[in-house]
Amino acid sequence: MFSNISYVRNNHIDTGRLRPMFPSIDCIEVLKVYDQCMTGVTLQGFELAATECTSTIPDDAVVTCSVAPNTAACFIVSSGAYTTPFFRQVNSMSSVQVQVTISSQQGFISCGPLTIVLQGLASPVLWMPEGALAQCAILNMDNCSCAVVTNPDSGTQIIACSVQVCEEILVTAPVKLLVPSYGFCKLPACPSTSFMQP
Repeated sequence: MFSNISYVRNNHIDTGRLRPMFPSIDCIEVLKVYDQCMTGVTLQGFELAATECTSTIPDDAVVTCSVAPNTAACFIVSSGAYTTPFFRQVNSMSSVQVQVTISSQQGFISCGPLTIVLQGLASPVLWMPEGALAQCAILNMDNCSCAVVTNPDSGTQIIACSVQVCEEILVTAPVKLLVPSYGFCKLPACPSTSFMQP
């Protein structure tokens, strides 16, 4: 079988010649993407105020937080049973650490900074045949937010925080792929660069 296709020869495009469609076949190994998705996940965490703060937090306290650099992580924890042929639930756990500071209205720090670990679970159903592996990564995240919550029955104060992240989940597997081959590229010599010299 022949096809009138373009190919590069001596740095020129030549469309006028007939070339054999598949002169040879190469076998290469690549990662095949079976499925992928992006999903929003809310990460949450809390800490008992009594374990970190020496006094009761007033109602008008200012609670601030920031995401600790290089602490965001995501990993696959399990895969569920097949719901339909080749499709199953993929469970991923994301986590991040936040630094929390509690101050008075006048700006005096009354508690902190303290570290709270936030976690969240995503469970999309993806095409994942036997032998395929899933991986995940956190693409970006919003600013974190924290608040002091008081249990009305016991009076126990809890510092609760949350942050929204965007997570990518990818299902891949190595496969051997047959591809047509027309040979290997040979780079031409670079043109003269004398004009660049002072």
